[in-house]
Amino acid sequence: VRAQRASADDAVSFTVLLKQRNLRELERAFYDVAEPTSRNYGKFLTIEEINQLVGAPADAQRSVMHLLSRFGAYNVKSLGDAVTATARVADVEHLFSTEMYSFEHQKWGRKLLRQFGAYSIPSELDSVV
Repeated sequence: VRAQRASADDAVSFTVLLKQRNLRELERAFYDVAEPTSRNYGKFLTIEEINQLVGAPADAQRSVMHLLSRFGAYNVKSLGDAVTATARVADVEHLFSTEMYSFEHQKWGRKLLRQFGAYSIPSELDSVV
């Protein structure tokens, strides 16, 4: 149940997904390790190898991290194809031109902060998300 607008000073963690690259190569690698007749059968890629393959270019990751930091985000971390961060509700609402609400599970009483309604992506992110 949507209870009320989130407090401006509440902290909310969020993720910005970046454009992935080399998805055909990832698909080839998937089938290569799954095919019993392949010399790479069973040689699965590590998470780090997958991130290296599909992750956004380093400059795209840096530009997103910098933008989020400029808007007050902290604990900003790049995961290769995504950037995670935490920020005040007021800063997130400003950055994404949206509204955040507090939702509460009727049975369990668990509360979550979530965006509700329209939002927009800053134009600086157009080419990388």
